[in-house]
Amino acid sequence: MIYETDRLILKTINIDDLLNLQNYLNRNREFLREWEPSRNDSYYSLSGLKKLINKEEDDFIEQSRISLYIYIKGKEDIIGNVTISNIVKGAFQSCFLGYKLDKDEINQGYITEAIKKIVEIAFNELNLHRI
Repeated sequence: MIYETDRLILKTINIDDLLNLQNYLNRNREFLREWEPSRNDSYYSLSGLKKLINKEEDDFIEQSRISLYIYIKGKEDIIGNVTISNIVKGAFQSCFLGYKLDKDEINQGYITEAIKKIVEIAFNELNLHRI
């Protein structure tokens, strides 16, 4: 799934994005530590990240979680992601929203732009009622 905003590309990733994901996470490991669960080295390994990508693909198919990775248009590096998770269908129609951004890209409005897009997706494509 690929979406565009004025300055960004938001997309789900697959195994072809493995090294790009690993570079992003390692580059921001210390910066994001304060907001992330405690993670051991195996999480950042290629095999650990393959599991993460496979899990995200399964969650996307089940529509229980949608994680979109953020790219600046015209550039190849992942700079962050926005995720809606714990998607509940039925009468409740809700989810949680999370995000993270590369330490070198903060305060440029990228997360605001990405969140606006994923909120639009949540309400208009998934027909959720609340975030």
